[in-house]
Amino acid sequence: MKPYKRTQRVNRQIQRLLAVLIRTRLTESWVQDVVITSVVVSPDLSVAKVYVHTVTGKASDAVDGLNEVKGFLRTGLAGEFRAKRVPELRFFVDDTMERVERLEALFERIHQDD
Repeated sequence: MKPYKRTQRVNRQIQRLLAVLIRTRLTESWVQDVVITSVVVSPDLSVAKVYVHTVTGKASDAVDGLNEVKGFLRTGLAGEFRAKRVPELRFFVDDTMERVERLEALFERIHQDD
């Protein structure tokens, strides 16, 4: 038995390939700021939810831009992805860092109140 599920391997492969495609095939200036934080593929491999974060820009703008070129990215992915079917790409803002910061601030306030 292999230690990782198939979908976990596919998640990592799509994340790696998309990062390369975004950096090498998109010429818009905002792509320099995009970081793919995770990919979650549906069990049937038909949809890939791609979560992105931006270092300095507005993440929602990056998601809008990526959703506009998702067909182009999917075609590029098809050339590199070794599977019968390439999942539909859906991009979302990864707000994990903001949630962590809010929780840390809350814990700090609780600690100060003690």
